[in-house]
Amino acid sequence: MSVVIPGSDIAKKRAEVESHREMHNSIRGLDRTFSTGAQFHWKIPPKEERDRVDKLMKDRDAKRAQQLAQAKAKHYKRTSFVWTSEKYPATEGPWDQPLISGFGLTSPCAVKPFGALFKRALDAGLTVQPNAGEEWRHGEPCFNILDAIEHGAKRIGHGIHALATPSTGLPDQVSIRLASYGVSSMAELMKREEVTVEVCLISNRMVESTQCERYGTEPLRAFVRAGVPVVLGSDHSGMWSDGEATNMHEQVALAVEMGLKRPEVAEIMVRSFELTRAVPEAVKPRLIQQARKWAQSSDPIQALPKADMHANLDGMIPLWWLKAQADAQGVKCPVPKEEDEAKWRDLDEFREVYDARTAIIRNAGLDSIPSQILAIAASCEQRHVRVLELSITPWGKHLDFFRMCSAGRTLAYERHGVFISFVVTVGCTLDALADGEKLLDSSIEFNRLWSSSLDAEIDEY
Repeated sequence: MSVVIPGSDIAKKRAEVESHREMHNSIRGLDRTFSTGAQFHWKIPPKEERDRVDKLMKDRDAKRAQQLAQAKAKHYKRTSFVWTSEKYPATEGPWDQPLISGFGLTSPCAVKPFGALFKRALDAGLTVQPNAGEEWRHGEPCFNILDAIEHGAKRIGHGIHALATPSTGLPDQVSIRLASYGVSSMAELMKREEVTVEVCLISNRMVESTQCERYGTEPLRAFVRAGVPVVLGSDHSGMWSDGEATNMHEQVALAVEMGLKRPEVAEIMVRSFELTRAVPEAVKPRLIQQARKWAQSSDPIQALPKADMHANLDGMIPLWWLKAQADAQGVKCPVPKEEDEAKWRDLDEFREVYDARTAIIRNAGLDSIPSQILAIAASCEQRHVRVLELSITPWGKHLDFFRMCSAGRTLAYERHGVFISFVVTVGCTLDALADGEKLLDSSIEFNRLWSSSLDAEIDEY
């Protein structure tokens, strides 16, 4: 073994290398030095030292990514959530997805007056997805669907009467407008323009005035056979049957009973995963692969990863949560309608029960919103519903309402692996247009705050 003489050139070089090693063993030291743009050219020995520094840099980046994921998981200072989930990794959470993904109208709002708002929403990166064509009102729903498409909507809620033809009541004026596009039906136009219809099978059956049997077959089957892009939604599922938060498993079972083949059902879910803005892009391929794998298997419906693409927050809250609140408030809890009972005559009759339900939810306060969303997410996890698009009509201070929704979205993923986005909807009131402008302004502002800083404090609003 060679002897190193103190003070010699070899001893000095070794001391220099050791000094570099001590300085750069610290990640903080690396941050300080590399942030100045300094370049290191190791001479003794070059490869080992470069490899070691590369490893330290990778470790530093990994640590930064982990810290960023943890910071995002807290999801604003006010909520201060600390990540605890091992089942659903924080790195796959929806933190980079906008909270508000779409702007829509409830039935049976006329679409045309909202054309300018639709344009603003589209310019802001939101989807436009109004309810249209749900109830049969002497051809009126046909005008609404066509108006929605002409104003940029790529998603139509319910949309039953896009199936109308001249022999089933399609108004002459709509036929003339369709002819200018070179098509004879709205379904044909939706297929060509890739406008997706959000079908809510059970919901449409429960309201007599939808006349969903008008075309001699179930709307879902007719849309699929016509080549119209389709997704499924449970709408106000807490309003009927067992009052659970999602009945997407029942919707899929119904689709199979109607004669849809497993690959057709799977592709409906694939389209849902492709369309939704609730899920990070890196996660989508895995969900799509799982859906297509299910199509080729004999696995039960439970095993299919599902997306509930048309659901209303107030209408989905499970019965057990609503009953607990009603008991605490000393009021009567609305009981869900059974599917074998008489249907609601129309949406006006439906809303009498719905408004009583909504009053209980409002009295619970904004702070209860995270628990509402968490109750829904628990039901979704049980039924392997991985994606949920919730329609909301904010009340109180809009940004505070959105903040509570944001907290609920975090909990929904952390505890149940459910990805959620929100569609802001405007109700049919005398002040609908003014309300829509305010809601859209607040939605755009909240998404801006969200994207600019996850820890932005918005208390002043």
